[in-house]
Amino acid sequence: MSTLLSPAQSSSPSPVVLFAFNRPEHLRRTLDALRANDLAGETELTVYSDAARSADDEPAVQAVRALVRQAQGFKRVSLVERRVNHGLAKNIIEGVTEICEREGRVIVLEDDMVTSPHFLRYMNEALALYENDERVASIHAYVYPVKAPLPENFFLRGADCWGWATWRRAWRLFNPDGATLYKALVSSKLEADFNFGHNYDYMGMLKDQVLGRNNSWAIRWYASAYLQNKLTLYPGRSLVHNIGNDDSGTHCDDTTAFDVQVSQTPIQLTAPRPAVEDNVQARASFSAFMGENSRIPPKLRAKTWFGHVKLRLSEHNRQRKALRKFEKLQTQGQLRLEGPYVDWQACEQKSSGYDQANILQKVIDAVLQVKTGKAVFERDAVIFDHVEYAWPVLAGLLLVAAQHDRALKVLDFGGSLGSGYFQNRKFLQALDSVQWGVVEQADFVRQGQALIAEDGLQFFHTVEECEATIHPDVALFSSVLQYLPDPFAMLAQLDRSSARTLIIDRTPFSDALEDQCFVQHVPESIYPASYPIRIFSRRLFDLKMAEAQWVELESFDSVDNIPSMVNAKWEGRIYVRK
Repeated sequence: MSTLLSPAQSSSPSPVVLFAFNRPEHLRRTLDALRANDLAGETELTVYSDAARSADDEPAVQAVRALVRQAQGFKRVSLVERRVNHGLAKNIIEGVTEICEREGRVIVLEDDMVTSPHFLRYMNEALALYENDERVASIHAYVYPVKAPLPENFFLRGADCWGWATWRRAWRLFNPDGATLYKALVSSKLEADFNFGHNYDYMGMLKDQVLGRNNSWAIRWYASAYLQNKLTLYPGRSLVHNIGNDDSGTHCDDTTAFDVQVSQTPIQLTAPRPAVEDNVQARASFSAFMGENSRIPPKLRAKTWFGHVKLRLSEHNRQRKALRKFEKLQTQGQLRLEGPYVDWQACEQKSSGYDQANILQKVIDAVLQVKTGKAVFERDAVIFDHVEYAWPVLAGLLLVAAQHDRALKVLDFGGSLGSGYFQNRKFLQALDSVQWGVVEQADFVRQGQALIAEDGLQFFHTVEECEATIHPDVALFSSVLQYLPDPFAMLAQLDRSSARTLIIDRTPFSDALEDQCFVQHVPESIYPASYPIRIFSRRLFDLKMAEAQWVELESFDSVDNIPSMVNAKWEGRIYVRK
């Protein structure tokens, strides 16, 4: 038996993370095979169980969770139960990120991966062997049933997804922005190689992810590693068999083309050690297999190749069309973001600021029209002829009122001159008591107290003032956090507040691993201004909220998802205190 494991890793094998949804029988076979590995008893296993998409999924999801709770044969088994359905991509991206950031390395399986008894030994030894080799992004355990013999171990450019492992340093290279990856492949003229000689339409898969036709994390992982010329180590004999190609899963077809017999003998990593470079012969074997079993009919391969060449040749035209679309969005009063910049301070230096007095007067005029019934709805000093209700926000407010005997006490941070109050006034009037406290800048508070305040609506300079006066039960941050230099320091002030519910709305999120800072340019038709804006990383945001003891009750898309050239979505969250 190989003895490549370092002393530290011999006593502490890499954690294994397993992603499951609604296939208890597949999961049972996966757990049984993993338990048969000789390192299983020393391995910590974490299972991320996604929530049901509908009531039809619920029995199977509960069966999966019951199976995990009963699992034995491992050092420790942890179950993470998603409260809302994440979908495979979000579940895997967040789970792998959490384990990598905490442990530094991870072995990744899904609920339809039956492993060889030598799987864990091989993965741990390879992780130890290449841990500090920046050229290597991951370790893979599955290989196609190719006809030509393969070396005992070999490298290929990119990354893969059926039984794999990686390190924190490599996973941080993952780019969730499929559009950026696609453009980079096209501009670098790498489509043919990325497609294994156009024997498999990986470019088409990536394009479909960008267009929303699939939500594959795996194609983005492959492209991320490939574009940075990183390598993945493969065994010459498969250590994983995918039993999910039976049409039982969301992302797999019914096929036997990928079936393998898992190796019953260990994979040797030392003699001889493979060259850390893309293996030409192995790549040719993969290409041949894909050509014979491709989902691209042979007659369409030439058409696929021509389509990508045509796209590359027309890149200049595409950019011109994108620019015209961008200019059209600006003329329609939509959002324009410039950047990203390295940090918040760099955005501040690039921002022109705004004439606060001019903006304030516009807001006063608009809100007074709504207050007096001359207008129906106002937002950002713009008058609308109908109310755009943020129904999830209203539902959260009414839930809090129901919990407090039909009384509602709100801390509305950054609430302008009471836009949220007037937006929901028709429904709030049905409650027995409403105290709505807006915390704003000094000039807004002064004008709000003088011109806008009424029974139920008050204005305050600080969270502490609002807390002392109305003792709020719920805090509302609508289109606010992204404009604060330190949003989590602001949220930390709620630790001293009586508010046990937190509602966030109209806040931009992306799948990026880190927050991104831009300069927002407001259309002159509203008011001339530019200032910093933060696009939150969903991963980081969720981690920080959990650390702050906020439990997510529900998430939702904002009613006014704002078009922009940035790959972000405006979303909302409802949290309760632990």
